[in-house]
Amino acid sequence: MNIYFTASQIPELRDLPQAVRRVVIRRALDILRSRARLFYWLPILLCVTGCIGGMYLPPLFFHLPAKPNNNILLNGMLGLLAGFSMAFVAGFIGSQLQLWKLRPLLRGVINNYIAEIYD
Repeated sequence: MNIYFTASQIPELRDLPQAVRRVVIRRALDILRSRARLFYWLPILLCVTGCIGGMYLPPLFFHLPAKPNNNILLNGMLGLLAGFSMAFVAGFIGSQLQLWKLRPLLRGVINNYIAEIYD
């Protein structure tokens, strides 16, 4: 499984103009939403899960004391940093899994609708 950062790196979409790429991706996502709703929402679900897990799990692993003299601001900032970091990583993994499921649909959309798109 290859990792793609932009739509222009996907082999099926590499030769298409940017406007056509957007239309093809949108149609493929519509098909994915009707066939596999979980994969359609997977990046968002993993992002939210990663954010919640990143904010609440580090205190369990690092055993941060909950004392009144503990620096609450620092703990809050570390929790937010961990939450955003985990959200980014989990969302990126979700988007790559979604793209893995989307690539066969992209081929089908290009084969079926490319003449309609250029009209």
